[in-house]
Amino acid sequence: MISLSFDICNDCNTLVFTEATGIYSATNLGGYGSPNEASSFFTGELSVFKKTDSTNPIATYTIIPDGLGTEVILTPLPDGIYRFVYRITATDSSVLYQNSSFMYFYCDIKECLMNCITKDIDDESNIVMLQMFNMFLWELEYCGNYESAEKHRLRLKELCDMASKKCNC
Repeated sequence: MISLSFDICNDCNTLVFTEATGIYSATNLGGYGSPNEASSFFTGELSVFKKTDSTNPIATYTIIPDGLGTEVILTPLPDGIYRFVYRITATDSSVLYQNSSFMYFYCDIKECLMNCITKDIDDESNIVMLQMFNMFLWELEYCGNYESAEKHRLRLKELCDMASKKCNC
């Protein structure tokens, strides 16, 4: 049985999907190939959804599963929480495998903070924004609390918008 795997890498300049299922081996029993189905038996699709909408994808990409780490460059996404759903379907539609993952994007907030802070590191509002950004990252990375992180992000966006006007960022 295939154990579908993928990675999403976001460096704030490029968003990349990597098909990471791999080839069947003694250390990868869920990979493509005997005794599992060959990757050529499948067509793949990646759908991207906003966290709050699981029925209407905002983007869909065709993926060619090959077990060798196929990479696909995706359209960058604005800040927010997204669900990535990767499906492979047998060419005769008899078999379907699916895996999904949530990711939180915060490149816009990060860029705004960096622009304002580099202009005036000692400004009290910038220090407050940095503290909030740290709380945001803590909620996101260590607690996995997307809802709380989203509240911090929205407040940060307000502060950042005000600071941007003030410092002409």
